[in-house]
Amino acid sequence: MTDENRIAIVLASMSLLATGAFAQVRVIHASPDTPAVDVYAAPTPPGADPVNDDPAISGLEFTQDSGYIALPSDTYNFQVTLAGDTAAAINADAAIDENVPVSVVALGLSGGGSPAIFPGIFADDRTSSPGNAKFRIIHGSPDTPAVDVLANGGTIVDGLTFGNASDFSGESYIEVPAGRYDFEVRLDSTGDLGFAVNDFLARPGFNYTIIAVGLAGDGTLAPLPLVDIPAPGAVGVAGLGLIAATRRRRSG
Repeated sequence: MTDENRIAIVLASMSLLATGAFAQVRVIHASPDTPAVDVYAAPTPPGADPVNDDPAISGLEFTQDSGYIALPSDTYNFQVTLAGDTAAAINADAAIDENVPVSVVALGLSGGGSPAIFPGIFADDRTSSPGNAKFRIIHGSPDTPAVDVLANGGTIVDGLTFGNASDFSGESYIEVPAGRYDFEVRLDSTGDLGFAVNDFLARPGFNYTIIAVGLAGDGTLAPLPLVDIPAPGAVGVAGLGLIAATRRRRSG
């Protein structure tokens, strides 16, 4: 059964009223020490505990994402548990609006480290710009200090801290001409290289999110590239060059 079918069954079983207003929601597992998780979702109120129902998404592993799922606009309770368990590692409410696509990112550590696992909720831009591409950077590595992001040798993000997204004059995405880009993520304090993304093909009309995931302390710090628009597929992933192997997309 696909994730889309699972969430449709969960929502139908709770007798949701059809409003015709649907939002796009994506869940991303970016907690490096957390095994596979199940994700539950339920509108609040009525306040029913969603773990009493089947999970909306099952067995989501580190660096995997659910893809965008259509949810009726509402305020939802999201709970994330270790796969097959019912004890919530994350329990958070989020308002989901039809006009604002959202990524819910599991961040932090679940094995007693700091910071403890929590949900990062980010508004996504899924509007295309003909001839141009858009990028957003999210700092998702819990033991990595503030970083700078360089594109083709020039700094585009300065001092990005864990749990936050890039900010370009109030916008989290930067719009650039389509083409090939070399990105570097460097420690803000020392200039040391965290990782590089070389020869990234930014396609016209595509929007991208790159999340810094893993841990600097054990050498697993790496980029997790996501295609926000168009729908991810062979065409979108083909432009990611040597880092395509880091993008392990969940199959249906």
